[in-house]
Amino acid sequence: MFHYLFTNDLRIRNLDEALHDAGKCFAQGRVPSADTDKNANNNMNTLGFYFNLTKDSQCALDCADGNIRRVVLNFIKKFQFPNPRTKDSFQLAVEDGITIAPMRVILQVLYLLHMTGLSQEAYLTVDEIAQFIFFNPDAAKKRQPDLAGIVRKIKEFRRSGMRTGFLSDDDREMEQKGCYWKQCKRQLREMVKVLCWSGCVQETRKGVIEIYHEGLTQENKADLFDILTFTGMWTPKEYFSRREQETRSVEFEEWERLFGIQHAGAGKSTDSQESPEAKESRRHRENLEAIEHMNFQENKRAYQRYMDIEPENPPGAVFREGGMQPDMAFTGEAGGQLSLHMDRNNTDKNNTDKNINKSPLQEPVYRTGLLAEFDRNRIVFGAPGTGKSYRLNQDAQALLKNTSGTMERVTFHPDYSYAQFAGTYKPVSDGGAIEYRFVPGPFMRVYADALKSGRTDSPQPHVLLVEEINRARVAAVFGDIFQLLDRDAGHVSEYRIQASEDIRRFLAAELGGQPQDYPWLCLPDNLFIWATMNSADQGVFPMDTAFKRRWSFEYLGIDESQELAQGYRIPAGMGPGRRYVNWNRLRRGINQILAQECRVNEDKLLGPFFLSKNMLEGALANEDAFVRAFESKVLMYLFEDVMKMRPGNIFKGHKGLMIFSEICRAYEDQGEGIFGLDFSQEEQMPYKEGI
Repeated sequence: MFHYLFTNDLRIRNLDEALHDAGKCFAQGRVPSADTDKNANNNMNTLGFYFNLTKDSQCALDCADGNIRRVVLNFIKKFQFPNPRTKDSFQLAVEDGITIAPMRVILQVLYLLHMTGLSQEAYLTVDEIAQFIFFNPDAAKKRQPDLAGIVRKIKEFRRSGMRTGFLSDDDREMEQKGCYWKQCKRQLREMVKVLCWSGCVQETRKGVIEIYHEGLTQENKADLFDILTFTGMWTPKEYFSRREQETRSVEFEEWERLFGIQHAGAGKSTDSQESPEAKESRRHRENLEAIEHMNFQENKRAYQRYMDIEPENPPGAVFREGGMQPDMAFTGEAGGQLSLHMDRNNTDKNNTDKNINKSPLQEPVYRTGLLAEFDRNRIVFGAPGTGKSYRLNQDAQALLKNTSGTMERVTFHPDYSYAQFAGTYKPVSDGGAIEYRFVPGPFMRVYADALKSGRTDSPQPHVLLVEEINRARVAAVFGDIFQLLDRDAGHVSEYRIQASEDIRRFLAAELGGQPQDYPWLCLPDNLFIWATMNSADQGVFPMDTAFKRRWSFEYLGIDESQELAQGYRIPAGMGPGRRYVNWNRLRRGINQILAQECRVNEDKLLGPFFLSKNMLEGALANEDAFVRAFESKVLMYLFEDVMKMRPGNIFKGHKGLMIFSEICRAYEDQGEGIFGLDFSQEEQMPYKEGI
């Protein structure tokens, strides 16, 4: 005989939402009680059993984190009969000798049909699933079912031209065939719906089930491969079988009849009122029930441990070797046995950004395995003109070389906001009526690009470069994105954050699927956020320690890039007294006075490119313009920012009023002499590298 029990209420239409809510309730220990909300309690406990949601299970945590498909694929892989859904169904399945993981057997049979015949033969009907899998001893009562034999029987039956007509909506008619499964047809349909929801198969208009996994990510395909090759089964612990219990019960009933023991009121009796025989009978029954209950509970706990998922960090992460995830190829061998091989050279030709956006089932891939020598969260800081932007620009070019990766640059300022950084609704006109649409900011644009790339077989790096990061209130600009900056050893966000409804809709439009497919934000390992910071600027906003510890800081010393500025000669002064000096020598002379005599911190000194490269290269092309630019940039900076309270300490050669106009006039007359420096011999000296 075959005894089965399943459910009609897995709520497939909104399974992701239902499992997400149930996962949170189980993980947080707040499943509604039957007294509070009986319907919610029943629904959650049903989902809890089949998808292994408990307070301590990884399955519950994954559902709470939004990794729904991973939990469903685990259910397809491991769900089996016997299982401890109820004590009676458990005992009956054990006594029948049933040992089957039906969901994965259905998939295995479909793939074997595909490999051993024509593609149009690679399907199953619900009737065939019932007759040749659930109610076939070669499939349902063997730990290792005869898959080749099942496929052979199905093909022979189809060639005979007969229709199975095996399933019936009448439970009594099914029982006459030895099939004890209430609402069998309806509950089988529920299983098929789960398989279709998972993205492994689809149901055609003809009502048949066939292979379909074009919407699966590489991670999901790896899970599917695991399902097809998995052979594990949970074995219940031995316990008193129903037959043993019935035998013992008959013996005790006969013994109790001989002694005239009545049990109608036994529950109200006390030890003093019972005869020794009645007391012995009651204690025996209670012990038998207690042992039976203990065995069932122990089996239930063991089954839960078997059904759980191994934890990952972050859950659902996929690792690729060298940026590539092997594709799956399925081949048939002699005897029709199932053999699966991994082909590392095949690439999915349909796996392009265009097709990805059309796929409703691809989940984001955060752990792409992209290798890079650069830190993901990186701030380069130093004195003005040390080449911070230049350094990051060069590193970005090196990172993106020979890739299709992208870089977006944004400059922070005091009024910059989270809405500008992440995105917000704005009025948009396409030449007609004005309407409000969500307009993504630079962060969300680069984030979407990184997720698109992560789904492909060759993930590319994507860089968001923030100039002057400390010129805005970074805590306000980053908002909850701040939490994502905490990355684990694999460069993926250690903690995820909830995505707003606007962002979910944007990601669905960019990446495909529905908004509910993107409940979380998590930085992938192919997204780089780099920034420059000039701590010498006045009016900047300080960063708190919690924000700073999420970045790697790289300090550029005051002379870090001086070799790039060695050859520039600039005019100093106006008129006939003008001299030509080496810019780097003048800069270092000024810095020496500031550092040694004025005790100025390094971040206030002049970097090699305090004056831009274009200015230095054009210094001799328009000398008067350069001198005026020198006054407005170098002299103004020293007068206003560095030595505002003690200008006489740096402008030592000026003996007049310490006002800016007089200082500029003195520079035009004296050149570098205004600083107490004398480079008068430099004109006659040949230029030497390193001066």
